[in-house]
Amino acid sequence: MVTRWDESRVLALAPDASASAAGQGLARVDASWEGTGASTTGVGVTGGTGGVLWGRCAGSGSSAYRVAVDLTGPASRCTCPSRKFPCKHALGLLLRWSRGSVPEAAEVPDDVAGWVASRQARAAASPSAGAPAARVPADPEAAAGRAARREQRVATGLDELERWLHDQLRTGLAAARADGPAESARVAARLVDAQASGAAALVRDLPWGAGDDRWPDRVLAGMARLALLVTAWRTVAGGVAAGRVAAEVVRSRVGWSTSTGDVLATPGIPDRWLVAWQVDEADGRLLTRRAHVHGTTTGHDLYVLAWGVGGQPPDTGLLPGQVLDADLHVHPGRPLRAVVGERRGASTENDGDRARGVTVARATATLAAALARDPWVRAVPVVLSGVRPARGPAGWTAVDADGAGLPLLGADAPLGWLAASGGHPSTVAGELSPAGLRLRAVLDTEQVRP
Repeated sequence: MVTRWDESRVLALAPDASASAAGQGLARVDASWEGTGASTTGVGVTGGTGGVLWGRCAGSGSSAYRVAVDLTGPASRCTCPSRKFPCKHALGLLLRWSRGSVPEAAEVPDDVAGWVASRQARAAASPSAGAPAARVPADPEAAAGRAARREQRVATGLDELERWLHDQLRTGLAAARADGPAESARVAARLVDAQASGAAALVRDLPWGAGDDRWPDRVLAGMARLALLVTAWRTVAGGVAAGRVAAEVVRSRVGWSTSTGDVLATPGIPDRWLVAWQVDEADGRLLTRRAHVHGTTTGHDLYVLAWGVGGQPPDTGLLPGQVLDADLHVHPGRPLRAVVGERRGASTENDGDRARGVTVARATATLAAALARDPWVRAVPVVLSGVRPARGPAGWTAVDADGAGLPLLGADAPLGWLAASGGHPSTVAGELSPAGLRLRAVLDTEQVRP
């Protein structure tokens, strides 16, 4: 039997504030719902232990939207046109279930049972379902030839990138700004053709359109990272160690990918991992879901990523507030990214597992170490303990017991943190960059508050 979720756990799934508000509004209107049901005992769904919800919700069209939620993921499915995951209808159904308004049913509708079965089949076929092994090419000689040709294309593409960087600096950033976005798009496309997609992403991210007086500093910093990547690549391609930066990191940032099976073949880190928060970010047709997992014993903070393309929802299989007893395997080219390996039982509610937060000084030292390993990293996931929100002349900061502070990025005032903590010291999770801390969640002994 699945323990009924509380509303804070449901709302932690909301992709944004508008979806949260819309879901709460739908949950209150009984007349909008029909045919709702729940199977939370594992009966009626083949192999199901997490439970499933379903129902129909009236929408703007002539037909009601069909909604289903698999509590194991959790994951949702809805016939509405929304590109948010979960959509407001799935959130509304979850909220009604959390309030006891969805009846338990003996049988699951065929379409819902089929959807859950297909999810379980995909999970069983994933690389993490069995003992992984690194890939071995069927024809090593042909593979070596393909690798050599790709390295030559990458080298040519990075040579062109370096010439473009020199041109921008020679003519001056002020003169280059008008054509900067178009030129960046052209150079990025050339790098994609040269199979250097990682370098292309860094070019596209150059902040030509920043609206403040510091845009030249930011553009120049982005160009410096690109110049560093070109130099590091030539060092690695020449067979020379790239100082403290591992060759795997350089190759990953240029555009080489590592299969999930190869990541899972690396040694795992066993722990009970608290899911602190997760966010969705859209880049064109690609939707990325990034979850921050925190080792309650080791204190490690890592990201677990999932992607959705063409309107398909990404699914990390994680939920903020859950504790996952599992091995996490760190990506060799992205030291902050991990893949979930062997799980020891299903994910559970937080049952006394405490986050091992650190001080501001320790967090900044973690950021410095991460930048030394991977100079192209944007931010690191951190958990801070004993910090409180404080307002100063330069804005809001997170201040610890030693008086050290970090500027808070984002909203003018951290209202959610103030409401959850009352201004008292608490444990928070977020992302730390050289610019400051982006707060993502407030952690306490009972729940996670996004």
